[in-house]
Amino acid sequence: MRVLSRVELDANWDEAVALQQQFHIRSTRRPVEPAVPGTVMFEMDALPGVEAFDSAELALDSEADINPGMDTLQAEARAMAMPNLGHGTVRNGSALPSTSGSTAKTGWCARSSTTAASGPMPGGSHRLQGFHGHGGKPLSGDHAYTMHFTKEQLPAQYATHFWSVIAVDSVQRRVLPNALKRYLLNRESKLQYGADGSPMLYFADAQPKEAPHGNWLPTPKGQGYSLTFRFYRPRGDVAARMYVPPPLAVQ
Repeated sequence: MRVLSRVELDANWDEAVALQQQFHIRSTRRPVEPAVPGTVMFEMDALPGVEAFDSAELALDSEADINPGMDTLQAEARAMAMPNLGHGTVRNGSALPSTSGSTAKTGWCARSSTTAASGPMPGGSHRLQGFHGHGGKPLSGDHAYTMHFTKEQLPAQYATHFWSVIAVDSVQRRVLPNALKRYLLNRESKLQYGADGSPMLYFADAQPKEAPHGNWLPTPKGQGYSLTFRFYRPRGDVAARMYVPPPLAVQ
């Protein structure tokens, strides 16, 4: 189990950091580690094939999951044939999974594929995943990309709390290491806006000459990646599942 807590920095960073450091999780009793079923082990860059189903019964017959509704899900898993996972909306080179922003009592198989692509989604947030740039080619750190928002498209207007965009590698789905240790762009990034109120975001290995420092997210050369936009407590077109970010352009 992993527990992820997020604290918005907002105007007082010192207070927010102090609050972050107050979170502690303690076990009330010494946990007893259960026996691990002999299931197929794998890494994200070498996913198993049909052999994963050879050990499915072992996993399903191990310690019961007592969460509500899991008995039905397990019955579906036992009877599962590989379905078509082509759910969601794709536009402008970005994908909005059908499970985004939902606790997804149904469509669990599509939710699993979304988790594999970008990690689990907390309730109350929406994610849009950008995989392709110009010509439908996968995003690569070997190229520099721009994304231009008109003042009518500003992402902040679609989030009650805050928004962000991160770049994650296309295999392990981890943020991209870089010398700046900058892993996202959001309202804390000191974005600069054009005279008409429209910002341009830059994704490149080196800072483009015309790019304001706060508008640039480093994407190392030789690295395939995807972009993930998060909207916490979405509203407007994001909540209505009508919004996708502007398309990326290759510089």
